[in-house]
Amino acid sequence: MTPIKNTEKVGFSYNQLADPKFAFYDHSLVEAVKLSDVPTHRFFWLLSLCHTVMPEERRKPHYFFSCMSGNLVYQVQSPDEGALITAARNFGFVFQARTLETITVVEMGETKIYKLLAILDFNNVSFLFLFLVVRSPEGDLTLYCKGADTILYELLHSSCDSLKEETTEHLNEFAGEGLRTLVVAYKNLDEDYFQDWIRRHHEASTALEGWEDKLSELYEDIGKGLMLLGATATEDKLQDRVPQSIETLAKAHIKIWVLTGDKQETAVNIGYSCNLLNEDMEDVFIIEGSTSDDVLNELRNARKKMKPESFLDSDEINIQFEKSSKKQKFYLMSKQMGSAHIGVGISGQEGMQAILSSDDFFAQFHYLQHLLLVHGRWSYIRMCKFLKYFFYKNFAFTLVHFWYGFFSGFSAQIVYDEWFIMIPK
Repeated sequence: MTPIKNTEKVGFSYNQLADPKFAFYDHSLVEAVKLSDVPTHRFFWLLSLCHTVMPEERRKPHYFFSCMSGNLVYQVQSPDEGALITAARNFGFVFQARTLETITVVEMGETKIYKLLAILDFNNVSFLFLFLVVRSPEGDLTLYCKGADTILYELLHSSCDSLKEETTEHLNEFAGEGLRTLVVAYKNLDEDYFQDWIRRHHEASTALEGWEDKLSELYEDIGKGLMLLGATATEDKLQDRVPQSIETLAKAHIKIWVLTGDKQETAVNIGYSCNLLNEDMEDVFIIEGSTSDDVLNELRNARKKMKPESFLDSDEINIQFEKSSKKQKFYLMSKQMGSAHIGVGISGQEGMQAILSSDDFFAQFHYLQHLLLVHGRWSYIRMCKFLKYFFYKNFAFTLVHFWYGFFSGFSAQIVYDEWFIMIPK
């Protein structure tokens, strides 16, 4: 949060485990925490419980981002989780320990142990970032969930409509500033229903066929009727010299694609901040369809506009807009623009997936500029000279043996010694 001029910083003297470097200026939120406001406390309960963070006292291992506050070190797989768990800690909801079956949280100085009953990390079927069911020390069953607003909004209870409208306004404001947003929600569960759901979950997870679709249906079923708590927004800073590097690569007529799961406003804002988009661009198209048919038509029109001379309606006849064909539609459109042959990952704080999927990787994005425009150019020149030399050498070598065949009766006898072909010159 940007500090307001002449506003005093909030004191966290009530929380002995707060980070002394943490600066916050919204006194109303802190007062709500002190007054034990139930929605506010439940919001921070969710942040302290709904995550995959591991607390440790030792130093961070390689390839993991460490979020350290006081003497407790959080090992997280992304800075977003680190920011949210640290925020909950500073407000008095300290995630302290985790086992396979329990989560320990210090809530306003009181230690509580929650029993972990079910957990679903982010996957390509549900598109929920995280979903878990815990039993509180008082015995209450609660489902906590955080994820994209486009998915969670479809699961909300009708009583959340007014809060949903207000939250949407905040999300649009956050996205316009280039912040990464998440929606958080919860649901109280009935004991009998949950036991039946656990049984069906076990059957689906052990099924030999179609287990992904069955699990997706189960998570959608238990998620119906969620109660909206609010939203979070975190800043995703670019690495140094990223805008300058992208601008230079664009001047070299190198095609650049950016795939993101952020809101459209966030993606556009980041696109301008990193010089991927600029005011001089013409014919910028944005896919805004709300149905499968609308998106399909917009992609078809965009592809036709890129290269109308190579567009064939016959390519689209048998394509149905399903999960597999979405990838096929995007592949067809990207093929018009040119496909990549070598994948280079960036080992940033969220770069593990890119590293695992790439052919090579390095630490900073701006290294790519030197790799392509300097070493890439040198490699291209070396390869051209080598191929040119290799072609003429083999042509001369083969032509001599061809003529010699008339004198040797085509007996495969060679003119030169075998080692001659290995000599560069």
